[in-house]
Amino acid sequence: MKILEENQLKTQAENEWGIHMESMETARAKHIIRLLLGGLDPHTGKVFSPPEPYKHPDTVRALMRAEEGLDRLIRSEKRAIVRPNNSGKEWTKEEDEEIITKYKSGKTIEEIARLHERSVRAIEIRLNRYGTYVFE
Repeated sequence: MKILEENQLKTQAENEWGIHMESMETARAKHIIRLLLGGLDPHTGKVFSPPEPYKHPDTVRALMRAEEGLDRLIRSEKRAIVRPNNSGKEWTKEEDEEIITKYKSGKTIEEIARLHERSVRAIEIRLNRYGTYVFE
């Protein structure tokens, strides 16, 4: 959905229903989806009484898809937290030369990875590429 459309929906919700739309933590959104799938009102904790629209098969499928999407987002957010800053960035010839020199001078792969903000595995692969390091 485009940002403009999202903003229009937020404005419409605020104007028509008096709802203030704020951003929501991914974990909180997943929790609400789980409660809805379980037939519980996420705000009161009470069981919905039939017939509620959330029980319609299309609604249940949509909630399940939303939950799957939130699971992927949570995994992505966790990976982003642990990834070094230069993860995925292109290597330069100068950086290759620097890591080779540091490794040959006695620095550990962990130290080099920290200094270059790369993963240990990335440093191992680059050093191996130039015949400087052999995988154990």
